[in-house]
Amino acid sequence: MRKRFALSMLALMTALTPTLHGQYIVDYTIGDFTGATHFSIDPVGNVFVSDTDANLVLKLNLKGDVLAKFGGKGWQQNQLDHPLGIDARFGIEVYVADYGNNRIVQLDKNLNFIAVFERGMGANPEEQFGYPRSVSVNRLGDLYLLDYENLRVLKVSTFSSVVDAFGNVESGEGQITEPRDLAVDRNDIVYVLEPNRVVAFDPFGTFIWATREGQLDDATSIAANDDIMTVTTAGAIFLLDRKGNLERLLTKADIAGLERVPDFLQAIFFQNRLLILSSNYIIVLAS
Repeated sequence: MRKRFALSMLALMTALTPTLHGQYIVDYTIGDFTGATHFSIDPVGNVFVSDTDANLVLKLNLKGDVLAKFGGKGWQQNQLDHPLGIDARFGIEVYVADYGNNRIVQLDKNLNFIAVFERGMGANPEEQFGYPRSVSVNRLGDLYLLDYENLRVLKVSTFSSVVDAFGNVESGEGQITEPRDLAVDRNDIVYVLEPNRVVAFDPFGTFIWATREGQLDDATSIAANDDIMTVTTAGAIFLLDRKGNLERLLTKADIAGLERVPDFLQAIFFQNRLLILSSNYIIVLAS
């Protein structure tokens, strides 16, 4: 596992060739968003963006063409209220954390509505949730949502019932107090991001490890595509191994080719390219 990650990290550093001054060159940018916060990439390179301020989800290709849209302000079936986390990694369904409507929206790959999983669907009070900030699915189709109201993670089976809850006081060292984002990797490990640390759980919600305090500062998002885990702050992107150890740090000063480098919101490594989301567009670093 460690060797495979090291090879992937080497591929990333080889693909992203720095200038003589040690900077990485922007190849191009895509998108024209009102106020995006999160994005996801499917296996063929389609990019799905939560344009939170516009209450929209957008599907784009890597050329920047808009292929589909979903949403608009509201609480009806085809509307959204402050969409945040989004997961389209498997290329079949798209899951959106509809924060203001207290629900998770399931769409097909063309952004057609399929279903919702919402607050109040479960009979057990322990299954209730509010203000979901993030959502991610594993290989078996189990869904994990970040329940911001109750400061925990819920595991949902078949998009219909809560089968587990973790990250609360019963999780000991894994108790989360200020969750901001979550991600699930190819081995179904669940990572929860807080401003100053990452907490890892196995697929059943058992605490595995947490990064040391002080390694991160005001982190906003996390992604776990392939063997690369990226944690993003406004001014830096941290590349971590699967035990939370820092392998590489990329800052605004390392980016060349833009008149002004915007604040970073999320970063995803895809096919030897690093894509960085800002509130108004996505930066694609040259390979």
